[in-house]
Amino acid sequence: MTEVANIKPRLLYLVYGPDVAYHREAQFSILSALYRAADSESFSIVVYTDAPAHYQHLPVTVYPLAPETLQQWAGELRYHHRSKLCVLQQAVPLASKTVFIDTDTFFLRDPALLFVAVDDKACVVDELYHSQLSPAVAQDLAVAELLQQYKIEPKNIPVINSGLFGIACSNAAVLDLALRLNDAVYPASNKSLTTEQLVLGMAAATQTALQADDGVIKHYWSRKQLFRAKASAFIAKHGAQWDTEAARRDFLRVTPAMPKPPVLIRSLMKLLTLVVPQPARQLLLELFYARFPYRNPFDRACQDAWREKAWKNYYEKKAEKNKPKAK
Repeated sequence: MTEVANIKPRLLYLVYGPDVAYHREAQFSILSALYRAADSESFSIVVYTDAPAHYQHLPVTVYPLAPETLQQWAGELRYHHRSKLCVLQQAVPLASKTVFIDTDTFFLRDPALLFVAVDDKACVVDELYHSQLSPAVAQDLAVAELLQQYKIEPKNIPVINSGLFGIACSNAAVLDLALRLNDAVYPASNKSLTTEQLVLGMAAATQTALQADDGVIKHYWSRKQLFRAKASAFIAKHGAQWDTEAARRDFLRVTPAMPKPPVLIRSLMKLLTLVVPQPARQLLLELFYARFPYRNPFDRACQDAWREKAWKNYYEKKAEKNKPKAK
């Protein structure tokens, strides 16, 4: 453990599947870490992936993943987010500190700030709040046994967003417990797709304090397709020439905020929407914002995705409104 404790901290990415946009999203997150770092030599970046070719031009260590490994990590119940817990279990013992980063993120501040927040007594997470297990889950025999064994209070569960999870190698046993909890909670919760987040917070809290990230990253999951389009445009433009002044200048133009027209134009547009029925007003505004000729090329890059998202939201809300009410 002493030798491992001397190995410099690492950012950890898990990326798999055939979607090129997904890999570009990961590449941009990695580049944002390098661009924001005051000293990029003070940490390393590792990528576990089934498509190593996407990362050959980046200063990262790649761990190739075979289909059999991904299948094994998904477990008997084929829960693909279980792979997050498995990659952490494999990677955490190999460095002093490890911070897992989801691909749909980019760094706003120096990654070193995350490593500072991690020690033997604390883990850092993306978001943190408290909730409780449903009675059906808490009373499941396999779950209840683990709760009792590890003195986990089902009515006061720390819930995290696993878009970011930092942990010291000294607390690697947390991942073993997280997997045990996952394999009990997942079937008991009717296969909840956020099980890995729930159990990771539960397991970590048995051994450490949990500390929420202080604005080091932007996790843009709620507007994923739009920000992914911005990131993809940046990678398409700069690609292997990422370490240039031009690329670094352009990076600052890829903002975490959605673009908006000038205030006066927005005000006029809102007045115009008053002539259409209430349900269509938000759609009209979104479509207008998506078509505005922004000066920033990376803002323009997300316009197609924005229009698609606007229509999707509109039809989903319409379907929800027209759904028959339960008697």
